[in-house]
Amino acid sequence: MTRVAVAVRPYPGPFRGKVFELLASAGVEVETPAQLGDAASNEDAVRHLRGLRPDLLLVPFHVVRNGDGDRTSGLELVAKLRTEVSRFREVPVIMPVSVFARLAFEASWKALPQDSVLPLFESAIDEPRTRSALARFLTTTSAGPAKGQPVDSGH
Repeated sequence: MTRVAVAVRPYPGPFRGKVFELLASAGVEVETPAQLGDAASNEDAVRHLRGLRPDLLLVPFHVVRNGDGDRTSGLELVAKLRTEVSRFREVPVIMPVSVFARLAFEASWKALPQDSVLPLFESAIDEPRTRSALARFLTTTSAGPAKGQPVDSGH
């Protein structure tokens, strides 16, 4: 069964490619609407997502500056979306975490809605256990939210 994930402000470059490849290998088709690119504010993202019904969201943890110059993060977007659009409380989130954002992520992990978020660490993206964790997450979230666990390289 193919599931559709909508990417919001995806990471650029090689990490993005690896995340997209991992999802494709798990049967997930990733859509990247232009309106949800790097400069999208949280308000613009919520407005655009209201009209969509994705199976999953792909929201990187990283902090970015939107088109207005304001700093925002994936964590802030997920919280805003789930507050303002009730159906997104049940939409699982895959949250890539770059090497550079790892410390900030670890400090914020407990604030995440852990029942339906799967973090993917860049340092572990090529490891077999990452594929296994994604497969479990997709299986357990097909009927509703599941408890995501950070996928780590174990260094």
